[in-house]
Amino acid sequence: MNPHLRKGTASALLGLLALLSTSAFAQTPSPFFQDRDLTRIGVYYYPEAWPSNQWGRDIANIKKLGLEFVHMGEFAWAFMEPEEGKFSFDWLERNVQLCADQGLKVVLCTPSPTPPVWLVRQHPEVLMVDAKGRRMQHGSREHACWSTAAYRQQVEKIVTELGKRFGKNPAVWGWQLDNELSHYGKDFCYCEACTAKFQAWLQQKYGTVESLNRDWGNAFWSQIYQEFTQIQTVGVIGNDLIEFAFGIGGGLLRTSERRQFNQIEIVGGQIFCIKRSFAPVLKFSQLFGLVGVKAAERINRLRADGAV
Repeated sequence: MNPHLRKGTASALLGLLALLSTSAFAQTPSPFFQDRDLTRIGVYYYPEAWPSNQWGRDIANIKKLGLEFVHMGEFAWAFMEPEEGKFSFDWLERNVQLCADQGLKVVLCTPSPTPPVWLVRQHPEVLMVDAKGRRMQHGSREHACWSTAAYRQQVEKIVTELGKRFGKNPAVWGWQLDNELSHYGKDFCYCEACTAKFQAWLQQKYGTVESLNRDWGNAFWSQIYQEFTQIQTVGVIGNDLIEFAFGIGGGLLRTSERRQFNQIEIVGGQIFCIKRSFAPVLKFSQLFGLVGVKAAERINRLRADGAV
């Protein structure tokens, strides 16, 4: 081939490759995953734990990271109600607005996992009792008994006030109720209020003590009950406190049912409190920790239309 022709051909090919490369990089590549297929994610943020002059910076950084939701409030009861009946939401509203300014959606949480010290000092009966009869103390989370009237009344008040303040706020996209619905390794509460409510719940569920004895397999070891008030939540063998029939007969069933009856009531009550705020669109979340499919189904019905 003529050397001049060869040189010209090579130059033309290099020019074509450069043109193709430039065109390829100039085009916006199609995303590997379509937006509709992506899982929307967010972040837990606790403004009460940070200086207020950092809030704007933090929330702006959340937006820069490409997150969509900001979740806040579940451990902040002492900041929302520093004294009984004195509510303080301005700091929270400021953070909700900072999120809105960044185009972020807020999932607001009810603070029932962390009752403030004024509550447990005024009503020490709200502190849960463990299987060895020891009453918990302030300084943890989920340390309150879900069955006590004082705790439920105070939860209703703070959740109602939250609903009034934020129920119609367009930046509040949804609500988280409580937090993980457990007692974080402390298992169940064994106080008198829990025992009484459990007995009443069992009577409503089973109708007759004979049905309960049958379903729990109480013929084993002569565990037959004659009335619901005879059913206790702990028993004594030697120097140890144990749950009656734990691991045999109806023991595992009982363990599940004991948690279910309280979970449904504590979450359901909070749903009603928020719905009273007449929020136009309500999305509720808190199925983590719920025991059993039936409990989750009942909570879903409450979330949908308030029907138990």
